[in-house]
Amino acid sequence: MTKENQMFNVQKESFEWGGRTLTLETGKIARQADGAVLATYGETVVLATAVGDKDTAKVARTIRRDEERMAGYLEKLIPQLTKAVATAEIPASQRATGRRRSSSSRRKTTTTRSRATTSTRTRSRSRSGSTRARARA
Repeated sequence: MTKENQMFNVQKESFEWGGRTLTLETGKIARQADGAVLATYGETVVLATAVGDKDTAKVARTIRRDEERMAGYLEKLIPQLTKAVATAEIPASQRATGRRRSSSSRRKTTTTRSRATTSTRTRSRSRSGSTRARARA
């Protein structure tokens, strides 16, 4: 470590970008600012600084704390809301078994309905047939 790096908390990153070297350096220049970065790209050098006051930092902490509370609240609330929506949208008969009706129960329902329809047709034919037999006699 050089003397300069011991005196300041210097952090430096360099990488190739667009055929030139981009270097980002912080901790050496503009130490009175809350944040400062010296960017060097080829022959171009740019200094970017940011300064905030204590009131702004306090508001930011309060907002961050409120966001964390809301995230915790939503983590508890979302499963409850999901359950409520599912309860409202899935009929009670299907909820009781915990799954949708199987195809075998649909077949039973269809078979029962077709038998009921067939027996109704048979009765109406036998009545009409007996009426015809009386009319002939």
